Amino acid sequence: MRLPASSRPAPTGFSLVELLVTVSVIGIVSAMAFSIDASQWRRTQANAAAQELSTWLEEVSQAPDRVGASCVVTVTTGTNLQDGAVLATVSPTTCARSPVLRLPGLRRGHRFNIAGSGAAAAPSGITWAFTPRGFVVIQGASTSGITDIQVRFNLDGALPVRCVQVSDAVGLIRMGSNNSTANLGESCNNWNRI
Repeated sequence: MRLPASSRPAPTGFSLVELLVTVSVIGIVSAMAFSIDASQWRRTQANAAAQELSTWLEEVSQAPDRVGASCVVTVTTGTNLQDGAVLATVSPTTCARSPVLRLPGLRRGHRFNIAGSGAAAAPSGITWAFTPRGFVVIQGASTSGITDIQVRFNLDGALPVRCVQVSDAVGLIRMGSNNSTANLGESCNNWNRI
């Protein structure tokens, strides 16, 4: 015996359209969350590299008085530098506990891009020296032509750009950021915080 339509139990479950809409919404929300997470991860990694370089340079800048000689710093520049690649070196090696500074570890497939300005170009980067009197000397430059030295970082050619600046002559070191462009040719425009 067949029940009339009005007395049949209501169907349970979801229709195909309802399931497709739900899955689509979940996918869109997940994609947005992943994009935000990836951006935050890049920012954290760029900050870590800038912080490590800044701390290392502070140590090296104070070493010439202790070792009785100038400490010559070379910072590696280039694109697609992988984790563990040499970021900076110092000579003589007694200028730092670790005379070779390496890039921090990354997830597979991600690469640092590093540019510099204001210092003498070396085959693999930029070079300058901290002297025993606390000055910064760029070999081959007159003291009147010295400008601030900047090392700029980004990850995978994307935002943000992080900078480490060594000021001309007196060697003050500070960190900055540029969150409006991924172009390493442009200077950082925010020196208050990274």
